[in-house]
Amino acid sequence: MAPAFAQDRAVKAALLLLPVVVPAIYLYRFSRQVSSKTTATTGRRDAVDKLAADGGYHHPLREPASIPDEVRDSSRWEAVAYERIISHPIPASSLVYPVTDVAADADGPSELMRAYTSAAQVAFVSTPQGYLMRAAIKDPQTKLTFDVDWIRNLLFRRGDLVNGAYRVVYHGPGADAGSERVELAIEKPPSYKGHVPRGLIVSEIHQVVDDVTGRIDVIFANETWMWRRRDEAKTLIETAFGSWFHCLTVGWLVVKGVDRVMGR
Repeated sequence: MAPAFAQDRAVKAALLLLPVVVPAIYLYRFSRQVSSKTTATTGRRDAVDKLAADGGYHHPLREPASIPDEVRDSSRWEAVAYERIISHPIPASSLVYPVTDVAADADGPSELMRAYTSAAQVAFVSTPQGYLMRAAIKDPQTKLTFDVDWIRNLLFRRGDLVNGAYRVVYHGPGADAGSERVELAIEKPPSYKGHVPRGLIVSEIHQVVDDVTGRIDVIFANETWMWRRRDEAKTLIETAFGSWFHCLTVGWLVVKGVDRVMGR
């Protein structure tokens, strides 16, 4: 009887662990897939200049143009944290949209930028954060901005709203020559009663030209910038688990955006 009893206990233990082990395996494989296609960097604004000088970036990191002046200049703000996810270089010839230089006074994002940003925002709807945000918003007009058709038809011009809480506040050249960026400010939806963090979401496209062959590669980037006062709790991207999970989620959004512009 003892062997049978021991076997029965082993089976029960395995069944109890199944709901934990299976998601863990899936999460591990998902993490490996995302990390094989993207690179993540996190830090604080006060370390940006030093990191750039030390060659810590593949491309320049520029503080968003839309950070409020009071945050940019005031010592009351303890931390301005950032998280940057970039794709591996993609040959421009493999994209289904043209790579173009964008003027500072352009009416809106290029076709390539629109397609990339739109795909990332569509993917966001199916993330845990996107699902919870949509469920928490009761205003029908704001809830509409989570719809796939709304997002895919959005021009991403200044003033446009996507996924309930992200307002386009800047479009134009990015951190280096030939780059383009869109900045979205996090704002509180009219019907939402909970806490809304202070921050900006940045989508950016970099062109990389080989001086010898003339080949053009493109790197796609998503950045999250968040800030808080000295007496406030750390932002999501400043905590160990929050930063890891957020990097994983945003990495997946970058992957989905790249898939879209490659016609996958």
